Amino acid sequence: MSTVFNILAILLMVAVAIVLVRGLINMLRGGSGNASNKLMQARVILQFFALVFIVLALSRISMRVVNGALEERGETAVEYLARPPRRNLAMFCIALYTVGERFAPAAPVSGWIALAAAAALFNLTNDWHLGRVLFACWVFMLYLVYWLMAAGYLLLGLALLGVPLSPSAGRHLLMVGGMGLSIFVVMNIAGRIHAGVALERGLRVPLGAGLIVGAALLRAAGAILPTAALLLVVTSGALWVAVFVGHFARSWPLLSRPRSDGQTGCAGVAERRS
Repeated sequence: MSTVFNILAILLMVAVAIVLVRGLINMLRGGSGNASNKLMQARVILQFFALVFIVLALSRISMRVVNGALEERGETAVEYLARPPRRNLAMFCIALYTVGERFAPAAPVSGWIALAAAAALFNLTNDWHLGRVLFACWVFMLYLVYWLMAAGYLLLGLALLGVPLSPSAGRHLLMVGGMGLSIFVVMNIAGRIHAGVALERGLRVPLGAGLIVGAALLRAAGAILPTAALLLVVTSGALWVAVFVGHFARSWPLLSRPRSDGQTGCAGVAERRS
């Protein structure tokens, strides 16, 4: 079931990216406003489903990753639980904001709902505060996804309530940051496990995650600092693309060959027999 959620989350995020690219192309070509409006509505709906599936997918992945890190450290007295009430509240607030963005995108009530979504996502992170295990590599990268999503909704809410910020700063933290980092981390976790290979322990993955976070911050800054927007946007895009190009170049030989552990399909890593 977790594999299904991972695949759906990634497919929805790819669909959001395709809609955004089509909207950009339509704008650059001076296309019709009706087409832009339809693409914007599609983006709002797809973004909602993508964010909800991110929350669902991460709640399942994190159970294995965090508890695995606790077991590796010998900390058996505590256990990580992704509590459904906190998750359900976050998804409800995301859904409510989507309704507001669809029917009242510039209304103050949408700003307050965005702040509620930010608070609900920050509340989700309380499940993760189990001590030093939070700073284990894979745990912290997953944890950062919630922070980027929450920060995105926070900036959206402040902008809609009159703070001199561009709403696009919040949207880019959500999408370039939250969505981008979740795709990257999930592909590195699920891709290797389903290929029968243990998780990577070098610096490549954390470095890639750091570059995605940096790209998200630069892109958000581009919406706040118009005088430096072009440089910030280009730098952000270059970093973001470089991370995923590097990932595919590194992962393709692994993912394109048969599994070497004797298992098939989406089975996990085979346990080594002593």
